[in-house]
Amino acid sequence: MDIEKVIIELMAGVVPERKAEFSQLLENYSPHFHLSDDRPGFFLEAGAFGIVQFTHRTMLKLALLGHASKLGLHCYAGLLVILNTQNEPLRRSELEAIPGQAEAQNLYNQCIEAIYELSAIERLDDFTWPEWAPSPYTGRPTDNEDALAYDLSLIATAYTFLHEIQHVKFSGGECERPQQVEEEKKCDEFARMYITEKIDIYAKQSGWPAEKIFQKRGMGIVLASILLFVITPPESRVGGDSHPSVSSRLVDNQITGYVDENSNYWLYTASLLASQLAYEGSLPDEMSFNSYCDLARKLANHV
Repeated sequence: MDIEKVIIELMAGVVPERKAEFSQLLENYSPHFHLSDDRPGFFLEAGAFGIVQFTHRTMLKLALLGHASKLGLHCYAGLLVILNTQNEPLRRSELEAIPGQAEAQNLYNQCIEAIYELSAIERLDDFTWPEWAPSPYTGRPTDNEDALAYDLSLIATAYTFLHEIQHVKFSGGECERPQQVEEEKKCDEFARMYITEKIDIYAKQSGWPAEKIFQKRGMGIVLASILLFVITPPESRVGGDSHPSVSSRLVDNQITGYVDENSNYWLYTASLLASQLAYEGSLPDEMSFNSYCDLARKLANHV
């Protein structure tokens, strides 16, 4: 398999307006993409000599997380619309009384557990792909919700590779290399801006409204940020000498621009954060909010 060709095709699908620019980026900095031998855990990193290493297992986790995002919307989106309309707070004590809420949360939990099982299992061949999740080997699903989850997982995947490419750029001596925490922030910023800053060009090329493109790509970036929430052990989320806190990265990666405070982008963000916090048993007892944006930011700060 020509891994570089696959990465080029991924970027062309996610950020088509920058296809020529991405080819130039590869020519200028020569990152080498390497599909590593399988191993437990999440593995995607820029190493020595511009090598960006990753495992097939890691890509499967991103696919499952995309499916989890669909289930997270089922858990909270409808409820949050009602609460926002009625100016009511989100109360954990009232969730169990909502018909179907426990079942929806259990489906989300099941998907997150599958991600953790996939991470921990010794041999990838011993993992059975869940029958309730679309196969990652058959292309874009025909079901609209599954297709959206698929698209968002691809955007999240592109984001993670762009983050690592910026590490390669720093290692190449393009400019003074910042301290580790600051470098992580700069890599997040590079990936986020690469995906969003030239949306107007694609809007003109495609005829799609810029605000809809912006929201969809923003959701994919949120999914990549939620990945950090899911795979980082609770004791490591506060950050340290090498990485910012997960909470700060969730907040910093929230986009602004075309999205208003009650857009679907913010509803998606709040729904995913609430679903994961509920999975971990750390959803606040009560949280008042005046918009989906307000709730998403409060939930992110609670991580």
